[in-house]
Amino acid sequence: MICNVRFVSPRYNIVEKCDFCQKRIDQGQTPAWVAACPPQAMVFGDLNDPDAEITRLVSTSPVQVIKPEMGTYPQTYYMDMDVDIVGAK
Repeated sequence: MICNVRFVSPRYNIVEKCDFCQKRIDQGQTPAWVAACPPQAMVFGDLNDPDAEITRLVSTSPVQVIKPEMGTYPQTYYMDMDVDIVGAK
């Protein structure tokens, strides 16, 4: 996903890392990458909210995370992920 995206901040001219659009989330908006993506290709939400769309999708669909064996408890879930990304076994 985009959690490792780095970009040059035009305001400060320094390299920053994606923060999942925290300012937008604080304002009740969806992250820019969700808003800019084709309809329903990406979903963002609170997994602790039983009524959230993301909670329903994660609990009813086969999902994968990247490198769960690392023990970092990833919270970015993928549906229909390409085997080249997950890693062929």
